Amino acid sequence: MKKILYFFAFVLTAGIMLTSFNSGNNASVRAAEAVELTNNNFVSELTDLEQDFILTENIILSNWNPINFSGNLNGNGFTITLDKNLFITLNNATITNLGIIIENTYIFDNKDYSFSSSDFGILAQTANYSTINQVYASGNIKAEIKASANIGGLIGNSMSSNITNSYVKTNIEVTQYSSEALLTVVGGFIGSTTNSTITNCFAVPNNINIITATIDNSLVEPQTQLLLGGFIGIAERGSALGIISNIFCGGVITYNYPHINAVVSSGKIFGEVKDFSDNKLSYCYTFNNQAEGTFIGKPNDYININIDYKESAIFGDTKNFLQSATSGDELIWNFLYVWNVETIWTKNESFQFIVLQVFENFSIMLNSSLNDVGIKCGIFLFENEIFTPTDLTSFKFGDKLLIEVEIIDEFVNYKQIKALIKTDTNSEINLVFVDNFLARYEFTANAKSVGAYYATTENINYTLRVITEDSNRGLVMQGSSTIKQSSFTRTIVYGGGGEGYTFVADPASNSFAFANWSWLDKDNEQIVAMRGALGNSMQAKKSITIAFGQTGTNTDITYLNHDENSEIPYITEEDGSITYTIQANFTENVCNLNVQTPIDKDACKLYVDGVWVNESNVDFIDIFNQSVQVGKSIEIRIEMKDEFKFKQWKVEGVRPLSNFIKATETETSTTINLTITENFVLILEIEEDKPEGADLTWLWIVLGAVGGIGLISFISIMIIRSSRKKEFLNQF
Repeated sequence: MKKILYFFAFVLTAGIMLTSFNSGNNASVRAAEAVELTNNNFVSELTDLEQDFILTENIILSNWNPINFSGNLNGNGFTITLDKNLFITLNNATITNLGIIIENTYIFDNKDYSFSSSDFGILAQTANYSTINQVYASGNIKAEIKASANIGGLIGNSMSSNITNSYVKTNIEVTQYSSEALLTVVGGFIGSTTNSTITNCFAVPNNINIITATIDNSLVEPQTQLLLGGFIGIAERGSALGIISNIFCGGVITYNYPHINAVVSSGKIFGEVKDFSDNKLSYCYTFNNQAEGTFIGKPNDYININIDYKESAIFGDTKNFLQSATSGDELIWNFLYVWNVETIWTKNESFQFIVLQVFENFSIMLNSSLNDVGIKCGIFLFENEIFTPTDLTSFKFGDKLLIEVEIIDEFVNYKQIKALIKTDTNSEINLVFVDNFLARYEFTANAKSVGAYYATTENINYTLRVITEDSNRGLVMQGSSTIKQSSFTRTIVYGGGGEGYTFVADPASNSFAFANWSWLDKDNEQIVAMRGALGNSMQAKKSITIAFGQTGTNTDITYLNHDENSEIPYITEEDGSITYTIQANFTENVCNLNVQTPIDKDACKLYVDGVWVNESNVDFIDIFNQSVQVGKSIEIRIEMKDEFKFKQWKVEGVRPLSNFIKATETETSTTINLTITENFVLILEIEEDKPEGADLTWLWIVLGAVGGIGLISFISIMIIRSSRKKEFLNQF
């Protein structure tokens, strides 16, 4: 008994080891690196072994002998151009991403039974337990046969196979040369299928016809049965596993079987349907652009619930491929529903039908609108397991891409990413935010992603509180507003509207004077607000302009920049927002400053603390008359106009001007810094500046005097001479 048990244990162990060995061998073959196929090695390398193959270029074959194939062939988006079908039988094979082109009409002549089968398809005569995905076939076929046959645009006969996302563009002519009781099956996509799944596929003609079937007129009383279908000749569900869904076919079926014993079943979509229930045969469409015809030639009690005509038009008209088309209120063909146009199909304007995206290149770029201030964007292509920057604008279907949007360093405190926009739709893309300053959009190149993109930003909002030290001493205003307040807040953003934000401090009466602006920290400690870039020693004026987020050298502007090293204090609120507070300070220790000139003419420009104070002064004699802070240094600057000349500054009183100005300045300086402790009158002496030699009155006076004296002298001389002459004559 033990020996028997040992024997069975040995057999079981050996079986497991053998199974593991065989599985390991198969796995190693499948896992091996795919053999790259080119025009130089295609014929020698492609065999029916269980091997992986991949095309690296378009292949052109001449005098090709079709083979049986059981491996994996990845077309990689390339095509094979040849003069006949590619394979005889596919058995447990996988064909993907491949285009097959027959340039000239191929005559499948089997009248003498020279082929092992009368089945024919451009990809393969038969396909058993195979997978076909994203494959198309193009070319015309003439089949001349003398036996039962299954003829299809892609495959003649399919058994337990899975065919998806594929199409055929062809015309098929079949002629039967036998009088025997034969079955001839013709389908625009597949001749005959049993127990197969066929989804997202279509068959269209190269011209108006898709199938033409005839019988040799020389035959006498042929017994042939003919099944013709625009998509499939005969569809049999088999062992309750077959599914046919989301398919379309177009074109005209014609036949010439004049003999009474020739039985013809013709349907615009199927020649015959067996064993299918409604939910396993669905969303099947054709055009009703020719004479009326049935969907199924021989339905075998199948009820046409999920089969329908679509828009009536000549096939190939682009309107048949609009994403939505309506007739009244009825949606007549929205192939967004029927066809997967996001990742599988697309409408190429150079063709008259939708095509597989895998064979298309897609233009994806960044729009010029990306020149948003403060932002930079880039497209990255996934290569060698990482995303690398690329300047490409055309990408293959399936390329893994990344658009990265980033706020540049100098704007990270002022701007944040708002959105990534697809230009043609103006729709926002769902960005994945790393933070407010970096976001990414990762996607696959396909028809849905084609187009241009641009990114937008939005300003980060900050709050500025403007307050007065004491509302009894003075109030604050916004810009040119005349509304005086003790405090107000406003949102400030990068650039401050381009010109900054202006605030004005207004003393309550002449009993008070503006002292300065100061920033407040969280403890209400004051830091004097500087005018211009930080470090400028000039104190702020009554009117202060704040440029937020900018830098510059204009000494009339206070530049407020937000960063961790900011010298200007701020408060971070509980919600994370930032608040700055600036305060207007006033003093009651004031005196009056009055600048006068004896000339009531527009002779100069007077600047007090950098402000041109007599811009609209009517009474020029009293140029400036305002309260100022006691002990505060006030800058007085004069710019003379033509025809006037500055003489000097004078003060009213006994003390000299030198007591109130800097030691480096004199009464003839055009700029003086005046510090006063009491009411003060400053006199600006001006004289009209006339060029020398312009007034010649003195010359005329001199000339007149000289001339008068000369005339008197001349007359006197003449009188004297005349008298003497008379005396001389009297002597004689």
